[in-house]
Parts: sequence; C-alpha cells; structure tokens
Amino acid sequence: PICDLLALSLSGTYEWADYYDPEGKLDRTDTLWSGTAVLDWNVLDVLTLGIGYTHEEQDSDVDEAEYERNITFLRALANY
Repeated sequence: PICDLLALSLSGTYEWADYYDPEGKLDRTDTLWSGTAVLDWNVLDVLTLGIGYTHEEQDSDVDEAEYERNITFLRALANY
C-alpha cells in the first residue's frame, strides 16, 4: 500500500534570547519560534523524495529585529 511508502515528520523550536549592550545592561529580548512539516515518499529502496514547509516568527522589543518567514522546499534523499 502507498501509505507504507509515506512518512510525515513534524518539528518545532522555541528560543528566548536576551541581548545586552556593551555596558552589560539588557538591550532587548527576542522570542523565536518555528514549525516544520515534511512529507516524504520512499520511491525506491535507495531514493526518497519529499516536500516540506517551514514557518518562522521572531518577536522582539525592537521593531527592526522582528520578522516572519515562510519557506517551502523539495528534497531528495539517497538511502544506503
């Protein structure tokens, strides 16, 4: 069956980072999180093809340090 050839993987990260100025005072605090989903298809014993999506967001006390990013990707893996 086709479901035996498919694999879904999910992952996520969360980071809380404090940044200090040269005098040692707290300059800003950032939080960064991301989530990734990948669907792989084992085409042959030695070849796996996959498609994935990642979403990242960084919130910060400083507006210039904030961002949001979406990434879609394809991958090919050699299994040996």
